[in-house]
Amino acid sequence: MADAKARRRSKKAPACPQCQRNDTVPIMYGLPSHEGFEAAERGEVVIGGCVAEPDNPRWACPACEHRW
Repeated sequence: MADAKARRRSKKAPACPQCQRNDTVPIMYGLPSHEGFEAAERGEVVIGGCVAEPDNPRWACPACEHRW
């Protein structure tokens, strides 16, 4: 789990295009594991749903809830 967390943090999250905040998080698609639910509870990811489509948003802003 520590390796997965390090990989997530190694990719710099972009600033939110709507409110310019820098604390954006990736959106996780598919059936989340127990660790995925825990990461969502900690605010490290947003659960996006079970269906992953190529044009789904990749990032979410916890402050304004914008997804892109």
